[in-house]
Amino acid sequence: MSENTGANIINNDNNINENNKNLSNNLNNKNISAFGWYIKAFKDWRNFQGRAGRKEFWYFMLFNFIISLLLIVIDFVLFNKLTRQLDNYGPFQIIYLSLSFIPAVSLIFRRLHDIGKSGWWFIVWFIIYIIFTIIYYNFVEEGSPAYVVPILLFDDLVFFIYSVILFIFYVKKSHSFTNKYGDIPK
Repeated sequence: MSENTGANIINNDNNINENNKNLSNNLNNKNISAFGWYIKAFKDWRNFQGRAGRKEFWYFMLFNFIISLLLIVIDFVLFNKLTRQLDNYGPFQIIYLSLSFIPAVSLIFRRLHDIGKSGWWFIVWFIIYIIFTIIYYNFVEEGSPAYVVPILLFDDLVFFIYSVILFIFYVKKSHSFTNKYGDIPK
């Protein structure tokens, strides 16, 4: 009986420590600044599991947009001729896009998980984007064959519709319960 009591005390101590850890994480998430959510996405870059709430997602997207705009201006001012040769992507913007791509995709997966959707929704959108880019850059030139135009229009339409669906998912309210992807984000 005394061994069982000792095991119960250890289990209770572990439960208390786990509860304190969860409480600490929840309090930390409530006190995160707007820019802190942006930084959090970079810290969680390897986490494709779990859930991300709207606040975490949209603050990241806001600061990602602002930083991208600033880098476009800096690249234009410093490397005007170079940006024209690289389809308007300057070196600072290319570096930033390379560094922020995986954290953004990770966050998108977690946002989709938050509403009970799989990350495959984003993968399909990305494949459509790649197909659109290949068609556009390889076939849309002066003197392109006439059959390319309907293909490009169809791809544009599919891409647009799918983008609207993803946007609706991104703005959708979080599930207010634990789903198969994890607990409710705080």
